[in-house]
Amino acid sequence: MIHERENREDLEAHLKQNGKKFSNQCVTLMIEMYKGRRLSGPVVEQEFKMNSRRLRNCIEGRPDVVKRGWRKDILNNTTVMEYWIDIPMPETKKQLVEWAGNYLEKKAQLKQQSLF
Repeated sequence: MIHERENREDLEAHLKQNGKKFSNQCVTLMIEMYKGRRLSGPVVEQEFKMNSRRLRNCIEGRPDVVKRGWRKDILNNTTVMEYWIDIPMPETKKQLVEWAGNYLEKKAQLKQQSLF
């Protein structure tokens, strides 16, 4: 999940020593986001005791899945960047009944047209 190269030798050595730990931290954050949580840097640092850089690693590693945006307060001021995953909601029973009704109606119209 994390990048493979750094631009300085000392940072490169640090990444090689701790790369597995950093990847595991990214996986932990991804699991939390899949549960529906919106995470921000302060939350990750306080609650999970991780560097907020792991959130940026998540979005760099999976830009098609992880979303980000500014959280706004009551006065519409931006406060902090949030990261989340949009989880598709299953269709409701009403939506499924409507779809089935439309499907059967179209099928019946096709059969009527083929009879004449």
